[in-house]
Amino acid sequence: RGDLPLDAMAVPQGPAHPRLVPHPPAGGKHGFAVGNFVRPRRHPVLNPWRSDHVAAAIEDVAARFWAAPEDQAVNRHDLQAVRRSNVATAFAALGIDDAALSIEIADSFSNKRRQEHSLLPDAMTVLEGVRSLGLKIGLVTNGGTIEQREKISRFRLGGPFDYIAISEEVGFAKPDPAIFRHALAALRVSAVDTWMIGDNLAWDVQGAQSAGLVAVWLNADHATAPDGIQPDHIVSDLPGILTLLRTA
Repeated sequence: RGDLPLDAMAVPQGPAHPRLVPHPPAGGKHGFAVGNFVRPRRHPVLNPWRSDHVAAAIEDVAARFWAAPEDQAVNRHDLQAVRRSNVATAFAALGIDDAALSIEIADSFSNKRRQEHSLLPDAMTVLEGVRSLGLKIGLVTNGGTIEQREKISRFRLGGPFDYIAISEEVGFAKPDPAIFRHALAALRVSAVDTWMIGDNLAWDVQGAQSAGLVAVWLNADHATAPDGIQPDHIVSDLPGILTLLRTA
């Protein structure tokens, strides 16, 4: 019963382009907002666009990509390729002809993402608490094997989980109900007795519900679910999951 949020986008940094330097991160669905990393100054290659306009264009392309399941079907397991494609698409829309800078921005973000990965507060404590209740725990995550396995190894997450389903390995990706059914079969549990906990309404909540699971929305931002999406339960932080399980 669990989902480790592991996602992505694009940001410039490094000495090659001193006017495109990172600012402190501000967070967001995909970790960082590009606009928080690039200073609103001009760079010769970007003329006539200011760098903050370019950042906004990249963010827009990335947002449209993550909102379109049909687009994610292409390169969804290779996030570096996705980021490169998003930046290149934004550059093309703005008429910027600099493939090297486009790749640098995307790859710099990938490196920054790897450096900044961290577990959510109380993650291990909550996992241990769930296991103390005698429950099986599975991890269902979209992404490529290499990147996701590296995170799992780095944060020693292999131990707490009875089964880990990575989309590239199993051949299905959230919100496809097939990946949830695959995990259920591997864990040898029924859908009606299993809770899916995640922060993405489309992938984690609707996807799980379409496979018959109970869906718990981790709503740390206290957002409002749009019409048509109704989580079975809502928690604002990880400890809330333990409270919910103990009273269910």
